[in-house]
Amino acid sequence: MGDPDGLNGPDDMAEVLAQMEAGSVMSRFYASRRRPEKKTIILRQDVFEIVWYGGSRPGKTLPVAPEGTVDLREVAEVRKGKNSRDFERQLTEADRCDADSCLVVLYGNEFRLKTLSLVALGKTERDVWVRGIIHLISSVRNFTYPLMVNRWLLKEFRILDRNGSNTLGLTEVKKFLQKANARCPNARVRAIFNEVDRSRAGYINFDGFQELYRMFLSTSGITEGRFDMYLKDGQNMTLQGFQEFLQNEQADARSGDIGYCEDLMISFFGGRPAGELYFTLEWFVDFLFSKHDSLFNPEHNKIFQDMNRPLSQYWIASSHNTYLTGDQFQSESSCEAYVRCLRSGCRCIELDCWDGPDGNPIIFHGHTLTTKIKFRDVLKTIKDHAFIASTFPVILSIENHCCLQQQKVMARDFRDTFGDMLLTQPVDEDAEMLPSPNLCKKKIILKHKKLPPGADEKHFTIQPKAVEEMELSAMMDLSDSIKQGYLLLEDPIDKEWNRHYFVLTPQTLYFTHAQEQTQEENENEEVEEGSASEMHFNEKWFHGKLAGGRQTAERLLKDFSGPDGSFLVRESDTFMGDYSLSFWRRGRVNHCRIRSRTEGGRVKMYLTDHVSFDNLYALIEHYRRSPLKASDFEMNLTEPVPQPKRHEEKAWFHKISRQEAEDMLKRVKEDGAFVVRQSQSTVDAFAVSFRAENKIKHCRIPVDGRLYTIGTAQFESLSELVEYYEKHPLYRKMKLKYPINDQILQKIGADSGDEVIYDAGVYHDPNEFSAGMTVRALYDYRAMRPDELSFCKHAQITNVEMHDGGWWKGDYNQMTQRWFPSNYVEEVVVESSKESPLGSIQQGSVDVHGCTVDIVNTARGDQPFIFRVTPTSAHADRTKQLEVAAESAEDLSEWIKCIRDAALTAADRQRQKMIQEQKRGIAQMLSDQVVYCRTGGTFDLDGNIDLSVYYVT
Repeated sequence: MGDPDGLNGPDDMAEVLAQMEAGSVMSRFYASRRRPEKKTIILRQDVFEIVWYGGSRPGKTLPVAPEGTVDLREVAEVRKGKNSRDFERQLTEADRCDADSCLVVLYGNEFRLKTLSLVALGKTERDVWVRGIIHLISSVRNFTYPLMVNRWLLKEFRILDRNGSNTLGLTEVKKFLQKANARCPNARVRAIFNEVDRSRAGYINFDGFQELYRMFLSTSGITEGRFDMYLKDGQNMTLQGFQEFLQNEQADARSGDIGYCEDLMISFFGGRPAGELYFTLEWFVDFLFSKHDSLFNPEHNKIFQDMNRPLSQYWIASSHNTYLTGDQFQSESSCEAYVRCLRSGCRCIELDCWDGPDGNPIIFHGHTLTTKIKFRDVLKTIKDHAFIASTFPVILSIENHCCLQQQKVMARDFRDTFGDMLLTQPVDEDAEMLPSPNLCKKKIILKHKKLPPGADEKHFTIQPKAVEEMELSAMMDLSDSIKQGYLLLEDPIDKEWNRHYFVLTPQTLYFTHAQEQTQEENENEEVEEGSASEMHFNEKWFHGKLAGGRQTAERLLKDFSGPDGSFLVRESDTFMGDYSLSFWRRGRVNHCRIRSRTEGGRVKMYLTDHVSFDNLYALIEHYRRSPLKASDFEMNLTEPVPQPKRHEEKAWFHKISRQEAEDMLKRVKEDGAFVVRQSQSTVDAFAVSFRAENKIKHCRIPVDGRLYTIGTAQFESLSELVEYYEKHPLYRKMKLKYPINDQILQKIGADSGDEVIYDAGVYHDPNEFSAGMTVRALYDYRAMRPDELSFCKHAQITNVEMHDGGWWKGDYNQMTQRWFPSNYVEEVVVESSKESPLGSIQQGSVDVHGCTVDIVNTARGDQPFIFRVTPTSAHADRTKQLEVAAESAEDLSEWIKCIRDAALTAADRQRQKMIQEQKRGIAQMLSDQVVYCRTGGTFDLDGNIDLSVYYVT
């Protein structure tokens, strides 16, 4: 029952897929400290997904929504064994598992792939899943376009069908259109929905959903007046018409062969259809969007260039800081980053090597918060993945910060790991040019400095950089930093001392925004789909544990004055885990208990004994479509009663005028101070007033139904809006930070002053704040209308203006101010690395040239170890003193010494730099392994460059 890859299980793939669809109970490992958990893993072949549910559920009724999903179109790799970070984090648990029962699925669209690390009940079951996933990945690549659309629509249908009824209402259809970036007036949406809903039931099934999708796609706008000459009777495109289209419109040189045109149509359909071969107009539009109509020449999927020329005559796909999975300051270093690069075709990767604590080198971005990985682990990863995507040579660019002893360890590791793969001798001793890629296939080439002939590693010195280059490097590169660590700064508003990360370079003291307490790791795990049992949490009708219980529910329903069937749901005051349904009928409030009980390990919800539901959301949705039945009435639940205005309890909310808001904010001198207030001029509207760039600004927040709108963004509540802009910028880089109230103003105790700090305008649209910004495309987008913008993934769109409805305008590729979907892009924050080497997390910096450092003798709050840094250089603002608290007396002394040392003159720093450079050298063992790619220059003992060698720099 085995195969050449050592996989067990059924020989028949249909049987393999059937076992996967039936489901398997496996243990899932996590990258966090979360313990492994039993999951039921199931293949949904109809939508090409792997899904999982909590616990052991094979053969049992499953909840509507799974805990998580993996789209098989996003699977990059499936591995046997325990080769993932998830297993490495849980070594004790992982050691108990047989490696032959383990598999890892790597998936996602980002550079850093997500992982699904599983332990099956045995090797045979593991092999079933590995074989099946490999087969399905291959099948996805051969999908016809119509099949891809069908699978996508079915997937979206199931996501929208939250209660498992296999139907969708108008509300769900509107959500789908918004997600699909389909701009359409509500009246047209309703009209098309009613046209599809022929039974007037108020909902449609999947067939209706497909029909509705086709109606919205509306091919007339694409084809009208363009392709009529190729259509027979204005309806269908025959094989001959298709050939003429390829010749006249596509200029396809191969289209002179009618057999080629026929094969192209057949490949689109995935096989020859019965009868005459033709395209309907709908099929033809599908063809235009399919891979069969791609501009890319399929012949170029294989090597077509001359690969026998010298290496230096090629563009080489290269990676910088290959080990990083995020930013260069505090992200994670990972062997998986090397896997991702190599499997993407990268042929030059970087190893940033530093002395390890145990005598073995490590790799990380030196003098930063990035995590460290073992040099030896990286080499093993490179060996395993170097030649999967390509057999052409891999160049290892070595950034070496190691002492001579650890360089020798590096050399031994290179030799022991790569063996004959490591190129250490010229391919041809007599060659006058570099070898070709073909001559170096499956070879590892080191790119590193090399000792000149006759040099002694103990006495050789690497040529120091010029003073000007060193000064620039010190300003732009944190690798020259002197000291890093956490210090505390006092918050100017609440007077609390918060931890900030500080980096001291020879020129500048940089510090970040306030940081949370040190975490062992930023796990960055994927967010699993919400549990079906929690689907009601965001619903308008759910009030949670309602203060005042039954009496408050009755008051809310009476005040709502809605039609019969108006309702709300709250947690039961009497029965733990149960709920109460309160509804309005004939002028009075009625209450029903919604009971819960466990059946077969699952919680079921009941309003009557005869009908059960998987969750509260499903129960309420059922009775909104089907009537509640009693002995004396039948009635559907109709209008949900909204929750009370909980924002009125928040510290940031005030019932004040615009002038009063400005008076409050004028007393606070910090950007990010804000208040939210009821609008005085507009019914059903609010406003947020805030400080930014030493000005007071205002944004109106209109309310439409239950949605609060600011710019193009909509929120379910004011609290949700404020929470969002506390985490994301509202104005350029400014986030809402300091909610202002009377208690804060008493603590500040400052007069408002008479300066004019408010804008001349009345209200701002947040979209104005981002006008002219640049965005980067996350996905390809093809224009569907003449006023839309087409672009490819990673394209930069400039002069962007944000508008309502999820569509923005911008310029790209000689097309100016055209529409594009906003969720296809991300904002590009252009930062100067010279001014902000810490990137977006940098809060500020202090020039330390000639600065003074003094101890503050008076403790403030609970901080006894405070010191003051005062810049004194000619171009520095001497009034901007920085008072910082250390966490211990030793830390205080060390920081003061380092900052004072950094304040020495440039000449002193240069002499110290040269002394440090002289301690660096090149180990002979490492030098001997460098043959073709030599960084910088090779110097003889007199400092002259040896021009008799080849360089690839």
